Amino acid sequence: MQQGVRRLVVFVLAAVAAGSVVSSVEAADGTRVAARKHELAARQAAAIAIVISGDSVIAGPARDAIGAVAREQGFRVIPANGRGPESEPGAYARKADAVFYVEANPVGATEVEYYGNVSMLYSVEFSLSAYRTRDGELLWELPAQSIDFTALNADEKAREAVAPLLADIEQELRRIR
Repeated sequence: MQQGVRRLVVFVLAAVAAGSVVSSVEAADGTRVAARKHELAARQAAAIAIVISGDSVIAGPARDAIGAVAREQGFRVIPANGRGPESEPGAYARKADAVFYVEANPVGATEVEYYGNVSMLYSVEFSLSAYRTRDGELLWELPAQSIDFTALNADEKAREAVAPLLADIEQELRRIR
């Protein structure tokens, strides 16, 4: 029996030394032996949460653009809707390294006539901020800007608002790691 346990320990140590991540191994007597290479190897990929609030017609595409950049950088992305006490940075401390808040607060709407057609022109106040979850520190913030859009160009207008910020967001994601 001791020889079986000895072989198991040698196997686990060899696997760890070779770089294999061994979560658990069943011994001959039915006991489980756990081994980890080290804390960093066992940790999952860095993650960000993206919380949207307000007009989802604008906030949704903005979230998607930020999420795409984060995934390209190797982050896991946790989407969330609404802003409240449950979406404060500390609430994500166990799930994510940072929280991005995308807010598109409706300001108003105006009826617009053009070439015999009538459409609604909507206005939102768009803002974006990022916080570190472990201490709530503000990492990055975009001052609020106005976005005007119709049902026909909402996606395009949201992406236009975020496009100039993607390089800054990418740089911020590198800092979060």
